[in-house]
Amino acid sequence: MKTVRAIVTTLIWTLAGCYLLPAILLHIPAIQEMVGEKVAEVVAETLKTNVRVGSSIVLWSMAYGSTTSNGNR
Repeated sequence: MKTVRAIVTTLIWTLAGCYLLPAILLHIPAIQEMVGEKVAEVVAETLKTNVRVGSSIVLWSMAYGSTTSNGNR
C-alpha cells in the first residue's frame, strides 16, 4: 500500500510541476523574449512571411483572469 501511495504522490507532484514550472518561467522577461522569438521564427517559416513580435509582457492579473473592483481587467 505504501508503494502505491508513493507512486500516486510522485505522479501528482510530477504533473503539478509540469504545469507550474512553465507558468512561472513565462513570467520572466528574458524567457518571454526567447519564446516569442522562437514562435515568430516557426510561424514565419510556416506562413512563409515576415513575423515580428513586439512587447510580450504577461501580467499576473491578466494571466489568471482577475478583475478590478469595477469588473474591468
